[in-house]
Amino acid sequence: MKRVWWLVLGASLVMVLGAAYSARAWYAGALQPVGRGPSRLVLIKPGDSQEAIGAKLLRAGVIRSLPAWKLRARGAAAAQPGSYRVSSADSVDELLRRFAAAETADVRVTFPEGFTLNQCAERAAARGISTRTAYLAAATAANPAAASWKLKATDSLEGYLFPDTYLVPLPASAEALVAMQIHRFDDIWAKIDGEAKRGSRSQHEIVVTASLIERETRHDDERARIAGVIANRLRRGMRLQIDATVLYALGQHKDRVLYRDLEVDSPYNTYKVSGLPPGPICCPGRPSLEAALSPEQHDYLYYVLGPDGRHVFTRTLAEHNAAKARRTAGG
Repeated sequence: MKRVWWLVLGASLVMVLGAAYSARAWYAGALQPVGRGPSRLVLIKPGDSQEAIGAKLLRAGVIRSLPAWKLRARGAAAAQPGSYRVSSADSVDELLRRFAAAETADVRVTFPEGFTLNQCAERAAARGISTRTAYLAAATAANPAAASWKLKATDSLEGYLFPDTYLVPLPASAEALVAMQIHRFDDIWAKIDGEAKRGSRSQHEIVVTASLIERETRHDDERARIAGVIANRLRRGMRLQIDATVLYALGQHKDRVLYRDLEVDSPYNTYKVSGLPPGPICCPGRPSLEAALSPEQHDYLYYVLGPDGRHVFTRTLAEHNAAKARRTAGG
């Protein structure tokens, strides 16, 4: 009887060990690449569980087994949202590592503060996100994504395309990128706006003013002061006479604005037209928007770029001319 019992026990142990060995072999094999094949894009959305991610990979033919994926993913670092280029040549461990490290196939594009609409379009085209024409078409109020701005159908979104670095999911499109930029502007505006700051000025007036500030100085500590000069001149009915608006009207960058340039016939030429230009001349960053919202209180009416790259602020035309003379003389 004991002999039979030991035989049964031995057989059971062999079966258990065999099953364990088979399970281990199956598990190890299930973690290996499926084979070789073309790459494809898989989108991981915020909040996707490892099971949901595994199901996408299984449907795409990238992994062998969903249960094996779920088991291996236990304790693994969380997958980061984004678009990933994967293939059946990738192992489960490699996929988990890349998802945790956010090695996405998203296109990274940076728009510096002060970029014009045309520069944004050129940058988007250079990064392969869209053609220049497609971006310009998307960056108008006719784009449904921009409907909330309540601009005229012919108006562009220049000034509202917030300068920042964006990760654009693949397949990329101009519409998706523009939507990301205006939503980013929305977020920033909500943080800095306030009725007490704006007073009777509209959002559009603030953005236009901020665009002038952005193109006039690179120094953050000068922005609010320039905003004060703009406010003082507008209050007195003086033309703004800002060189950056002339360059915008000319459609080109120049190191020096000539007297003949000041004659350009354009509503953006603030040497000939009173008040603010009809629209922004670039896309301002947060410091310029904040300066436009809260101009410095002073009585300066003029400023000129000094030899050290900073502006000299003056109260009278005589002081302004003297500052210009010193600059010309190199003093």
